[in-house]
Amino acid sequence: MAIDPQGNIFVLSGDYSKNPFKDVFVFDKRGIFITKFTLPNKSGILYIDPKGYLYTREKERTLVKKYKIEYLNF
Repeated sequence: MAIDPQGNIFVLSGDYSKNPFKDVFVFDKRGIFITKFTLPNKSGILYIDPKGYLYTREKERTLVKKYKIEYLNF
């Protein structure tokens, strides 16, 4: 799990997801579902820095990737 600067909660899926360890579910502060997106590779962790960049650990969990989060409909 990770929390962005706006307080939204990002949850990385597990074994029972359609795309295990790739699907990320986003909920607002109250726990209401907002959206889902799929990472290009499996990840072991999610981390969001204070500037809103999402970091993951991909490629058999040995490579750290950085993504910019853009809010279109929030």
